[in-house]
Amino acid sequence: MDERRDDETARSTRRRFLVGSLAATASALVAACGDDAAPSTEPRSAATSSGADPFPVEVVGALGPITVERRLERVVTVGYLRDTDIAVALGVVPVGIADRGLFEGGLAPWVADALAGTSQPELLPGESVNLEQVAALRPDLILATDSFTLEEDYGALSAIAPTLSYKTGRNDDSWQTMATHIGPALGKTAEADALVADAEAELAAARRDHPELEGKTFTFGPVQPDGRTFTINRTDDASAALLGELGLVLSPQVTALPEGTIPNRTEISAEQLDLIDADVVLLTFSTDESPRAFESRPLFEQLPSVQRGSYVPMDFDTALAFAFASVLSIPYGLRQTLPRIVDAIA
Repeated sequence: MDERRDDETARSTRRRFLVGSLAATASALVAACGDDAAPSTEPRSAATSSGADPFPVEVVGALGPITVERRLERVVTVGYLRDTDIAVALGVVPVGIADRGLFEGGLAPWVADALAGTSQPELLPGESVNLEQVAALRPDLILATDSFTLEEDYGALSAIAPTLSYKTGRNDDSWQTMATHIGPALGKTAEADALVADAEAELAAARRDHPELEGKTFTFGPVQPDGRTFTINRTDDASAALLGELGLVLSPQVTALPEGTIPNRTEISAEQLDLIDADVVLLTFSTDESPRAFESRPLFEQLPSVQRGSYVPMDFDTALAFAFASVLSIPYGLRQTLPRIVDAIA
């Protein structure tokens, strides 16, 4: 019975994500060696740290500053996805990470790949932060820059351990800012800068190597198990912005539509499926059954993009890699999607 309840919770979480979370546009035992030189007695500002990032260091978040006195050994990530991504990309293995029921086994595939062969973090299941579970892990730092409930949880989390909040506002920080905000707290400012530069270079190389994508229109959105179709219709959506880095342009047909009740997207009725037509159409589904039912709709089959083979179904994990872009998920998303987009437009 418990397994069935857990499966239903996971399916429910994925369904809610497909409508809402695609609109949103990590951490434990750090290498145990400390700096050889004795640290200064005054905290250094993250903005002035460089090189080996000597401790103590102060990092200022929107909800308050934290001071990290020494290289950390027990970091817990409670944000949605990107706290974990960034810490793992920086070589930090979490002692505990939030598990929102989005992935088989609890870990995003790009995180699982990065952690292969290492000690595995404890998963903290649930759609909200479980303070007792966090406290039991005895963290010396909590990363919560990607938490949607941090305003409610910040006081309680800060009582457990220094808690790093987002830099600007909830879901307002770019993927670059998130990496360079977390890096100093882990003593890895230079490494965070390098990861951002590498991801930006990979995006730039993809655009340079595929000039055929330049100016081509796209639409992208989730299809619900009940067949309801949503499409991103704002260029500042995280997924749209990332695809824009490849030279693609969000279709004017959808940007002209009014925003719905969910930020950055609008619902497309079954009779208006022609509105999602573009040079390439990207859709994602939460179940294996959903694509077959949706793709058999006559109006969908008649779309010019479908007729010429310019429709790309995107798996749920890859959709998450774009919707919650990070220095770790971007390379994964490109590997999974770029060749298929190129083929669809050819």
